[in-house]
Amino acid sequence: MEPPDVHKIPIRLIANDTWDDTIPEDLIRAAYDGLAGIRYTALMHKLKKKRVQPVYVIDEAWRRYLESWESEDFLAESSQATANRNTEVEGHRDGPSKHGGGSVSFVTTQERLNDSSETPPTVNELYLHLHTVNHDRMTFIDTRSERLRRRCRELTRATPDQSVDDEAVYLNVAGECPKGRVYGLGSLGRKKRRYARSWC
Repeated sequence: MEPPDVHKIPIRLIANDTWDDTIPEDLIRAAYDGLAGIRYTALMHKLKKKRVQPVYVIDEAWRRYLESWESEDFLAESSQATANRNTEVEGHRDGPSKHGGGSVSFVTTQERLNDSSETPPTVNELYLHLHTVNHDRMTFIDTRSERLRRRCRELTRATPDQSVDDEAVYLNVAGECPKGRVYGLGSLGRKKRRYARSWC
């Protein structure tokens, strides 16, 4: 028996008692599809890792999953993705880019630091929190992180003007990554990158 196509199920039934007539149905569908995609990806990752058929997956579907995970195309793509994650961006022996924030987004980390302090964290404070061992603000987790911090400090000290914007210095030293982010700030870098072009 084929599972029902969720796109043919009225979104009102999926939303159940949380339905709000003031929100357009296409927005609710888009939000649902986005969340469903995230959950499905996480589920597939878990199933692939454990390789134990759960009771809610029928035999035919499980057989197809196993075949897919063992296919040459899938293994090649997986191998390439692993290589990409381990790319040494700054050159040989520098190691892949790392941070100590775990699965928590940089934006969420910034909000948490903001909640635990009287003043919002600066870009430098956030960077030190995420790129030092156990957030000690001294022991960097990789050489790239340490080099960037050192360069920022050198530039700040070399500028006699006391009104130097530390954030602008950081953003310009870090530069923009290929995906439009600023190194060291993850998803938060997209919000900050417009400042990176304003400081000389």
